[in-house]
Amino acid sequence: INPKLKTGFWPSHWPFGIGISNQKAFWITFQRLGLAKVHSIENRKFKHLSAIVGTKDAQVIIADSIANKLYIYQIKPDLTNYNLSQSINIKYPTKLALSKFNTLAVLSKNKIKLFQFSKTVLKETKKSSIQINKKLNNINIEAITFDTHNHLYVYSKQTIYIFYPNGKFLKTITTQFPLKDFGISHHKTILGLHKNEKNIILLSQNGNFVLSKKVPKFKSTQPLNFNFHQPFAYVSVYNELEGYTYNMGADILNFQGKLQKGIEPK
Repeated sequence: INPKLKTGFWPSHWPFGIGISNQKAFWITFQRLGLAKVHSIENRKFKHLSAIVGTKDAQVIIADSIANKLYIYQIKPDLTNYNLSQSINIKYPTKLALSKFNTLAVLSKNKIKLFQFSKTVLKETKKSSIQINKKLNNINIEAITFDTHNHLYVYSKQTIYIFYPNGKFLKTITTQFPLKDFGISHHKTILGLHKNEKNIILLSQNGNFVLSKKVPKFKSTQPLNFNFHQPFAYVSVYNELEGYTYNMGADILNFQGKLQKGIEPK
């Protein structure tokens, strides 16, 4: 996060969290004694929020799949208030992926739209979007993410399509197991949730199985979501009621050391 952004209790910058429910969005700041404060982002036009991401400058991008909108909010430097800075019309946005270079990928009806921040304004890079969608040819896209070099990864039926930042196609990877969602580590290894939602899987950069960890039993039967926080290699598995987060360490070797070897996902 930008070092200029901080709560009043801290002498330097302080990370914050963001999230959504169906019709509400929020950000979280941390107070003294480890307490957390939840701040709501309210908009009467919210209909069904489908995804949320945030930049290091506290710009929050929210997708609404029924209102057919992207909403871009700017959180104030002291992380206590916000304003709506931009809204973009886009048909049925269901997933968002944001790179550390502030490149935004939006999944919309099996089409990818790429955007880039120009100062504080989000603009579509239409030429790159066209190149990507021409290669994908309307396949059923299940998940999207970026690596640390701003390459876009698009997942469909055990195949990952990788694109350069300008939208040019790079290569494909076949994954040994089907994934529901995934992320890419600094080492370009693949961390994902097995499609059966029973295992977190580590795959090599070529898509081969390395390790797995069983997902704990959840109290509810709601579908599970997966998130990989790249800077610290945090992995989260959650639904609307509960969730688990694993601190895997900043290096993939630490991740390997924390998992049992030789467990084949079923």
